[in-house]
Amino acid sequence: MIYRGVLSLFDLWKERDAFWKTVFPAPTEFNDDNGTYRFISGGFRMKKVDAGLTEELKRFASVCGVDLIGVAAIERFEGAPEGHKPRDILSSAKSVVSIALNALEGTFSTPLLDVYQLSYALLRNKTNEISYNLAKFLEKKGYSSVMIPGTIPLDMIRGKGLFGAFSHRHAAQAAGLGRIGINQLLITEAFGPRVWLGTIITSAPLVPCPLSGEQFCLGEDCNRCLGACPHGALSMKGIDKKKCVEEGVHAQNLSGLLKHINKILVAEDLEKKKRLLWSAETRVLYQSLVCGMIPACKNCISVCPVGRRCI
Repeated sequence: MIYRGVLSLFDLWKERDAFWKTVFPAPTEFNDDNGTYRFISGGFRMKKVDAGLTEELKRFASVCGVDLIGVAAIERFEGAPEGHKPRDILSSAKSVVSIALNALEGTFSTPLLDVYQLSYALLRNKTNEISYNLAKFLEKKGYSSVMIPGTIPLDMIRGKGLFGAFSHRHAAQAAGLGRIGINQLLITEAFGPRVWLGTIITSAPLVPCPLSGEQFCLGEDCNRCLGACPHGALSMKGIDKKKCVEEGVHAQNLSGLLKHINKILVAEDLEKKKRLLWSAETRVLYQSLVCGMIPACKNCISVCPVGRRCI
């Protein structure tokens, strides 16, 4: 009897869930004087979200200089790796806010890599500052918030500096800012891949934005980024991270520094060690490290035609 009773309750649960999915096949929102109620998972669970706070945050972000902003509910990150989900970082998390700042198109056209690197460093710092201000804004409203660093500091022990605590690209995709393209970067409708991303994880019950239904990357009809990669790190199957990191984008960062030190250590004689020590490569590495982890390649962004507006 107990078994049959449990089974009956389980069947009733399934029937009730099926009913709600028929009535509300997609997440649905209702408004009343107390805020917005959002039916999720086919309408079986009801979650209150604050539409007023969401709009207030977006207005503040615009004043701060944000070009794109989106919100994702934490349920959209259920497939994220363990240790890298919103509640692994903030146990009370309810929402993830993603912001994007448009990078100057000219910096991807100039042949001077150091000009691009300066713009990269400035934009990274600006995005970090805005992310902090948005997190502070939410905390003043009474909601715990965490900003995710743009690059460094990173976990240098387990992740060896190759993986952040949270994926900005996937957060932006989950928040409806765009879709990840074959160059493995976020492609937005307005700016293509020429954006710098920031992320805030918060306990604030914000209204999620709809996912982008369109893939803005032109894919096989374009393929420019695949041919532009000087190290063959990109293919239709994905990215060879080792090639991209060690030979391309991070060649002037930690991996490049370790390789250079090793060259000095194994040099045949003292004179060769001195030449390597005082070489241009040492100066380039010094400058990159002082600026804080700047990339040595921009080709897959430069050739992307999506969102290009300037001549």
